[in-house]
Amino acid sequence: MYSGSNDGLLHGFRSGAFDSTGKYVNNSTYPNDGYEVLAYMPGAVVNTIHNTSDSLLDYSNSQYGHNFFVDATPATGDLFYKSAWHTWLVGGLGAGGNALFALDVTNPTAFSEATAGTIVIGEWNPSTLSCVSNGGCGNNLGNTYGVPVIRRLHNGNWGIIFGNGYGSASGDAGIYVMSVDSGTGARSFYYLSTGKGGNNGIASPAPADLDGDHITDYVYAGDLLGNVWRFDLTDSDPTKWGSAKLIFTDPSAHPITTKLGLAISPMAQGHPRVMIDFATGQRIPLSNTAPATYDSGTHSIYGIWDSNMTVWNSKSAATYASLASPAKIDLTNLQVQTLTVKSDGNLDSTSNPICWADLTSCTAKPQYGFYVNLPGVQEQVIFNPFIFQDALILNTIIPVPAADSATSCKSPVETGYTIALSVSTGAPLPGFFQNYNDTSAAGTLTNATGTPFLVYAGSQAELLTQTTGLGSTGKGPLTCPPGSPLCSGAVKPKGPTGKRLTWIERR
Repeated sequence: MYSGSNDGLLHGFRSGAFDSTGKYVNNSTYPNDGYEVLAYMPGAVVNTIHNTSDSLLDYSNSQYGHNFFVDATPATGDLFYKSAWHTWLVGGLGAGGNALFALDVTNPTAFSEATAGTIVIGEWNPSTLSCVSNGGCGNNLGNTYGVPVIRRLHNGNWGIIFGNGYGSASGDAGIYVMSVDSGTGARSFYYLSTGKGGNNGIASPAPADLDGDHITDYVYAGDLLGNVWRFDLTDSDPTKWGSAKLIFTDPSAHPITTKLGLAISPMAQGHPRVMIDFATGQRIPLSNTAPATYDSGTHSIYGIWDSNMTVWNSKSAATYASLASPAKIDLTNLQVQTLTVKSDGNLDSTSNPICWADLTSCTAKPQYGFYVNLPGVQEQVIFNPFIFQDALILNTIIPVPAADSATSCKSPVETGYTIALSVSTGAPLPGFFQNYNDTSAAGTLTNATGTPFLVYAGSQAELLTQTTGLGSTGKGPLTCPPGSPLCSGAVKPKGPTGKRLTWIERR
């Protein structure tokens, strides 16, 4: 298990392993004892804690105050080069700075001081990052929020895809693609810009494999100005990657700081639709002098149909629903669903049908998806949603009022809901929460933090989410006993089964 930390180190701990059949192993070779086997301090952190311009950041200073260091969630995955498989860990600094690092963690049992030089693949910052045909691309690298993704690319290499982050010198929004040469392991960087600058940036890219060949075709991402973009990586020549296409813009320009959810939404007739599901929100971390702050206003959950698949359909047998002349998507051609807070603290939602623009049966105004306004004051989404078959599942957060912030004498915590809606329509999923009979049920007041997750007991799926310990006001779709660290509930997919467009390589 690997985790970043504000002590400035990326830590690796022994936590067992999975064998080639997927069976969990806990033995003398792969013990689950929490023993630390790796501690890596990025060079950017070393330079920060030993700088002369701000000695308060030096660990040895008696007046040292809080600072973020290795504050982003790292990613691990497999790449093939030099005739062998390798497992890399790639991570950023989050609020801690504008750098990205990569480690080779193929064999954790061989970690030692003697092998340190072979473990560190590299570290890149605005001064050292150079891209093909764009030597100054490092100016676009901001604080490296978000989780990089490791994928195979159309040039025959494996690579790393990551957002350019926030607060860069250029203020641009874009993604970087690191291509790792399959023969030599040499690394080449490419920067794909949206051309939409102005204190902008992208945190988490969402790659899409549209034809099931385990090669990334498109990359979708949201930016700080509320835009949803699609990047085209289908060419075998990486110098021709790019062509950032604007899919949608939040009308209030609320930031999109979480990873987009991508799914294939099946149809009774015709081709399936590519759906992009996401929500808006942003949390700016606390500092020594100020509490955490949140984006203002009313935030929303969206499900947008990418109806511009004509070019893709012309070159692939895996075709999707598309329109010859896709219209500009805004709230006027999205179906609204309404969340209602019940007296017991649970959420219900409407089930308004969508008049899809590609159906001849649609005689009303054509629609391209849905939106759902979050009902709480300043309620928003800052944790990555995830998709389980036909369900979009996410945690919301309702900020503590400014008067009750961390700089006051009070100690309140944020609240929020765990919500599950149809990836296609935004409507509730009757029967999804197996032990709850309300057919309009959409969520529970869980006061949860992070991304919900699933575990299986045999064939039964159990939805769990970590809480702040407050518990909920009562029983509902999920059970959250007061003081419990977890909310849980048995769930079951209903209706047409969707399919995620992302995947993880396992070996």
